[in-house]
Amino acid sequence: MKDTYFYDKETDKTYDTIEIYDVVLKEQNNAIIKFMKAGVEMSIKSNIEYINELKAAAAEKSGRTGDDVLLVAVTKLHTPEEMNEAIDAGITDIGGK
Repeated sequence: MKDTYFYDKETDKTYDTIEIYDVVLKEQNNAIIKFMKAGVEMSIKSNIEYINELKAAAAEKSGRTGDDVLLVAVTKLHTPEEMNEAIDAGITDIGGK
């Protein structure tokens, strides 16, 4: 895979693709941990909306749009009902084992 680099105007730094994804994952995990500690449970739809917001913010920092980043839902441990809820919330790409 060819290395891809992104320039962040705000910080005047260049990041590679993996660093951008790390930022998104850390932000998402921190938010989920915060909600869990507060006893707040996010619905699948709310979680997907939140992930899409993080994805768009990270993409914008790299001069792209959220549509340039593919969100793939992993269904290995989820029920068919949960998968249908994700599809109803706009998920179009699904993977599982």
